[in-house]
Amino acid sequence: MSIFNFFSNLFSRKNDFQNASDLQTFQPSADYNPDAWEKEQLSRINELELKIKDRFVDLIRSKNNHLKFSWDSGNDEAFLNFEGHENTFDNEEFWELEEYLILKLDIPDAGEFEMHGEGFLTIENHTIVADFWSTLRFMEDYDEEKEEEIWSEAETEKKVEKLFQI
Repeated sequence: MSIFNFFSNLFSRKNDFQNASDLQTFQPSADYNPDAWEKEQLSRINELELKIKDRFVDLIRSKNNHLKFSWDSGNDEAFLNFEGHENTFDNEEFWELEEYLILKLDIPDAGEFEMHGEGFLTIENHTIVADFWSTLRFMEDYDEEKEEEIWSEAETEKKVEKLFQI
């Protein structure tokens, strides 16, 4: 199709709608469920929690009930570290602990942003608690002349979240 034919078809009268009732609105398919992803995430969190619960408690207790953790995420990645265990991530056990915290604390990893966070895991009243803060900034633009990214101002947030009962 030539470019002329493309534009003449695009702007022809046969594409004009006489009234708004002629327009079709988006109708999601019967299988579309916006909560499906959240249900899947919750199911994965529960599955991981059962697997890691005892190991998590032992790890926190081995650090005098004060296990420091940190993460860096953004640009489609998330990396989480436990103080004193930085070189043990070849171990599948730590992959599960990492995945659990990323999902449970809702640490984002997809998109053009950077996030850094740090905190402590403790046991309080038979509950594993995460006390943490994070700093987030988004890539707003790209300066082609300088070949560098332009970032938003950093947003800092502090949270205390109960993970599970022991």
